[in-house]
Amino acid sequence: MSFHGAVEVFGRTRISGWAGHEAGGKASPLRFELHFKGHPPLAPTRTVARPEGAGFVFDLPADFHAMAWPDFIAAYEGVLVLAEHVAPPLRWRPLLYKNVLLTHFHETEAEAAASTPRRIARATRLAALTLAEGAAPLLPLWARHHAEIVGAGNLFVLHDGNAADLAAQLPAGATLLRLPAGEASARPAPAGFARQVRAFQRFLLESYDAVLCTAPDTFICADPALSAGRSLPEVLLALPAPGSIATAWSLWHDIEAESEYDPARPVLAQRRLLAREPALDTALLARLPAEGEAGGGTPHRVAGLHALNLAMFDLEHALAQADDDASAAIVARLRAGNAAFAQAHIRVFDPAALLTITADWMRAAVTA
Repeated sequence: MSFHGAVEVFGRTRISGWAGHEAGGKASPLRFELHFKGHPPLAPTRTVARPEGAGFVFDLPADFHAMAWPDFIAAYEGVLVLAEHVAPPLRWRPLLYKNVLLTHFHETEAEAAASTPRRIARATRLAALTLAEGAAPLLPLWARHHAEIVGAGNLFVLHDGNAADLAAQLPAGATLLRLPAGEASARPAPAGFARQVRAFQRFLLESYDAVLCTAPDTFICADPALSAGRSLPEVLLALPAPGSIATAWSLWHDIEAESEYDPARPVLAQRRLLAREPALDTALLARLPAEGEAGGGTPHRVAGLHALNLAMFDLEHALAQADDDASAAIVARLRAGNAAFAQAHIRVFDPAALLTITADWMRAAVTA
């Protein structure tokens, strides 16, 4: 039996979020109440089905709208979730996450500062999270690159527990959490791992303003024109909510002209070809404790924000990850790609092209 949830939108006109409860592998029907001191419990305006559970929306009465923000905070007691179809009946209150409260505090900061002497400090913390499985040969590169962005102490790696020497490959201060996956034949399905990542991401958002979540073979970087003199963490934290999509590229191995990968040298010093991967375009930064920043609007692509996928960066690496039946297909794909690149006559980085070469600023940014 498990129960969970979160308040995602918190304001004087609306409070919304989600909750879920499972018993015997089945989701339980839930009832919701919103409690404020001095007011009778409020019923939700509506509920909606969501992948992680039941979503709730409370549109608040007009007398809440003009309340001073400190008074509103003091009166709020929480959303009560009731699972009455289980024995014994279960009740709990979904968490109001720190980053949600701070966002709305900043929107009314002038009013709050005038009415109370205590101010909530602006938080600027950014974490990076990945899920690694098996030997995860690219994880050390991922960890070094993202530790330079967020700091090693804000780096979190979930692992299925099959690599005994993995901790030694991470920067000092990084957190490695081993998942109880059991034997390889009994490992959870990919959807199960995805749920574990989302749950841990929600946990991190209790302490961090945003979480950068990528695969261990995906490297984030930003064009200096986007940075405008700011550090990459500042750029990421300033991106528009709810989700900012990075342009995805695959780093290609020119097997006719480039040698095998040398781990003693930065990977972008040895590879120059990039292929657009629209299927991998995704919002990598989470600010709300919900899958896909649900309910906050439509994510959009940010010009100058890029994600480099290294799954095909080296022929030997690609073959080592594949079974015998896939080996010939991998070689054929690389040769076909090389022919396409040769015909493109690429000279400079073009973010609008399907085939291009790595920019100088990418090589400077990805030093792993």
